Amino acid sequence: MADLIPFTYDDHPVRVLTIDGEPWFVLTDLCKVLGISNARDTASRLDPDGVGTADIIDSMGRPQQVNVVNEAGMYEVVFLSRKPGAKTFKRWVTGTVLPQIRKTGSYGTPALPDLTSLEGISAILDAGKAALNRAQEAERRALALEGPAAERDLYRSSAGLQLIGDVANRFKTYAADRWPDLKVKHQDVWDHAGRLGIVIRGNTVRHNQPTAQAIENGWAKPAETLVETKNHGTRREVHTRLTVKGETRLWDGLVSYAAEHNTLTITKEPAHV
Repeated sequence: MADLIPFTYDDHPVRVLTIDGEPWFVLTDLCKVLGISNARDTASRLDPDGVGTADIIDSMGRPQQVNVVNEAGMYEVVFLSRKPGAKTFKRWVTGTVLPQIRKTGSYGTPALPDLTSLEGISAILDAGKAALNRAQEAERRALALEGPAAERDLYRSSAGLQLIGDVANRFKTYAADRWPDLKVKHQDVWDHAGRLGIVIRGNTVRHNQPTAQAIENGWAKPAETLVETKNHGTRREVHTRLTVKGETRLWDGLVSYAAEHNTLTITKEPAHV
């Protein structure tokens, strides 16, 4: 059984375990604080190296197995959250939780070596270097995951670009907690991509391809694939891949439209050529 250290953030429990001298956060606690409804789905989105399980004793005194994430995994969860206070929570963890764990000697702080010997001084320097490397690596991952890049599982192999269909799937989860009656259909999300000048809509051979405006503004890029057909040989297809700027533009457009109209259906389909 790992050592369990209870913290409280805004009246929510945040349980942290030390496993092999490293802090691991109970995933369900993080999700509740950050307004993420499905902890199991969240676990599947994270880097597998940062996710594990641990046995704890719950508030009723019963043994329970829970999903836990390490420090880097915690940053991933924070950046998956769209809650306005997510960054404040991150600052609380990095400014209060981790320093307190380190101060108690349960996180990366072995017994103090003999400072009168070269071996002891060397051990202190090595421990400090290792701690710095961990912090730098966690910060690097945090910066890399900032904003839409947190949805790494939604990104495809096309140079880190994202599919509009993936945005629709993620927005469906996001909208479920905010507008329970809102229907999120892929067709509507594509229509909004057209309304916002990201893709071409309408009766054209370039239907759903990125607009010239989107390419010039860095919102989207065309991705070509070769498709083998039974009757017409190899056919070239052009697909739209969103950049971070394009994903942000589309996401913000969906949020504002849903908040104002409580629907995503556009009465008149736009056409951008």
